[in-house]
Parts: sequence; C-alpha cells; structure tokens
Amino acid sequence: MNNKYLAIAIAGLPLATGAVLLAERGGLFAWAGIIIGIVLQIKILARPSIADVKISVLALTAFAAAWIVTYLSIILIWESGEIAELHVETSKGVNTIRVWVLDFDGDTVIFYDAGPEDAAILRGDPQISVTRENTEIEYSRIEVISTEAAPDEAVNRIYQGWSEKYGNRTLATPVYPLMFGRSRTKESFIITLTH
Repeated sequence: MNNKYLAIAIAGLPLATGAVLLAERGGLFAWAGIIIGIVLQIKILARPSIADVKISVLALTAFAAAWIVTYLSIILIWESGEIAELHVETSKGVNTIRVWVLDFDGDTVIFYDAGPEDAAILRGDPQISVTRENTEIEYSRIEVISTEAAPDEAVNRIYQGWSEKYGNRTLATPVYPLMFGRSRTKESFIITLTH
C-alpha cells in the first residue's frame, strides 16, 4: 500500500473514533480525536512526506495513551475510597455496579447513573441489595428518585456528603464526563435504602 494512503488510513482512526464518540457521548477526547484526525489529514494531503506514516502512528499512539492513562487514573481515584456493590435484579439476572455509598440518619444513600434497562427497573419496584465490606445487606425500604425530579437540596446533600467522605477524590467525578462524555441514554437516580 502506498505510504500516503496508509498514513491517511491511520490518521482516520482518531477522526472516526472521535466522530462516533461525539455522536454517542461527547467529551474532550471526542473533540481531540476529531481535531487530531483532521489536522493529520490536512497535513498529509497538503504536504506529503515520507514521515507521514510515522507521524500518524505517533499521533494515534499519543491519543490512545492519553485516553488510557486518564481513564485508569479516574478509576484508581474512585476505587481508593469506600466502594460498595449495588445489586439490581434484572430480567437477565443480577446486575452488579460498583458505587460510592453515604450514610445519612441510618439510611444508605447511593447515586447511580443507570443505563436504559436498569433505569426502567428502578422506576418500577426494584429488588436491590448492597454488599459492603464483603457483607450483603438487604433493606426493608427502597426509595428511588430520578435526580431530575429530586429536590436540589437532596442532590446537593449527596455532593456535600461525597466531599466530606471522599475528599479530593470527588474531583474525578466531574472530570470523567468532561473527558469521556456521558452516554445520552443514561439516567441518574438517588437510591435511599433503609434497614
């Protein structure tokens, strides 16, 4: 294959990835992929050189490395605080999600960004349990409210609780959607569990 066409194909990878991400999620990495891809394509077409394949590979590698390092950093930050496992019964079995938990007045409170199937279950009569410190806990009362319907003070209380319990780790929470976007199909819920 001609080096020029190979360079164009490699440069098209971050462009295509960015375009798909922008359509599905948004985020800075989507825009970065699009910009890197367009700049490389223009460079290759306007001023072709024998180094174009190498430049395209290096740009793609840098883009992928930045993505991986950012993602892993955020996950490691999230995982460095207390993590519980939220178990939601679905038609396909039990869906387990790792979440931060807060304790308010004897209740366990969880903020959960749910996909469409879990969101539909949560709006109904969900069967939920939580595993904390290797102990599965059943609850006598489960209250689920969409963050859109929740009073601002309830949402602010969670953010304040996160800040008090998890400290600087909470910075990872707004950084994730900023960098990687947020699935347009997800819906956020506040789950209050009473023993």
